[in-house]
Amino acid sequence: MTGSARRFLPLIVGMGFALGLTAPIELLYATRFHIGAVGMGLFLFATSIGMVAVDVLGTRVVPRVDARAALTLGLVGFGVSVAILGMAPTYEVLLVGRVVQGFAAGVLLGAGLQGALRVTASQERALGNFNAALLFGSAVGAPAGGLLAGVVAGTAGFRIVFLTCTALCFTVAVLLRVLLPPLEPSRRVPTEVGWPKLAGRAGSRLALVLGAAGDFVRGAVVYTAIPLAGAAHHFSPALIGAAVGLLSAVEIGVLSTSAPLLVRFGAAHCVQVALVLGVASAAVLAIAANPVVYLAGSVLFGFVVAVATIGPPLVIVALADEPATGLAAFRISSGLGMLIGTTGAGVGAEAMGTSAVFVLVGGVLLGGVALAHSVGQQVRTAAA
Repeated sequence: MTGSARRFLPLIVGMGFALGLTAPIELLYATRFHIGAVGMGLFLFATSIGMVAVDVLGTRVVPRVDARAALTLGLVGFGVSVAILGMAPTYEVLLVGRVVQGFAAGVLLGAGLQGALRVTASQERALGNFNAALLFGSAVGAPAGGLLAGVVAGTAGFRIVFLTCTALCFTVAVLLRVLLPPLEPSRRVPTEVGWPKLAGRAGSRLALVLGAAGDFVRGAVVYTAIPLAGAAHHFSPALIGAAVGLLSAVEIGVLSTSAPLLVRFGAAHCVQVALVLGVASAAVLAIAANPVVYLAGSVLFGFVVAVATIGPPLVIVALADEPATGLAAFRISSGLGMLIGTTGAGVGAEAMGTSAVFVLVGGVLLGGVALAHSVGQQVRTAAA
């Protein structure tokens, strides 16, 4: 591991901690504005607007610019967004904060993947290390945010978490500028804005659809249904944060040990198995009525999210002629998955309840199993 990689990964841990700090409480905070099903849908959709816009309009910019500069900009933007959320006097201001948050998150995730590729020679190791570092920070940040929110009763506790997140984002942004050299692309090409021109073998576009699976599960389950289910059962913010933290901890463990399995059995096949487990996990959470079952279902989804996150980009990169363009296209598909997952689950939870949402998620994942099988066949054909 190079010196840049040794400094890069701890900074990504810090970034993950800051982002994870508010993850388990944002929906709980939003419900205090009495927004209803439509308001919840808009709240979730607002962030996805920014993420998808960055992924679509900037997907051919991010691979061509200094990843350090982009990460710094994203962290500052995210810090500003959570400050807006924390100080929002009205629902309308809350939506403004969410839109800014989406733009910042899109820049952070896209630049983070590019930065990982530029400090580590192996693509598999780069993606695995980046995801593991980001999730390790999130796994610690999520329960820390839940505990911090419970220190002061009422809305004030949530506001403290948001402002703490702002301070952390600004701190990590400064450290990025001080500790890392510029992370320029390996070759200079003209900067363009627009949809990526993904060129590759047969199956590459199907793989992009599969690429939505990881962030669909993350958006629908981790960021939406699990926190709302916890609130519906009157679980404490600390317990909800612990569920998200445990899920992330399992995800880290899987990401850290899954490379041999991905190589031996193929990424598409591993995703297929993970999505089958996702159907079972959704069934567990649909009937969760006590903390033990709630935590058990969350842990099971840790396996699902891990493989559904690392598998599709490996398939896309393998099928694409240009890895950087393949990753940029993956960011679009994952952003759309997040958009559908968060918005759909949020509206569904308010309209039908969280148990119905988990049933619907299980149905979508069942369809993903068939898709992963088709993509796997295309990969085997291309490799023959």
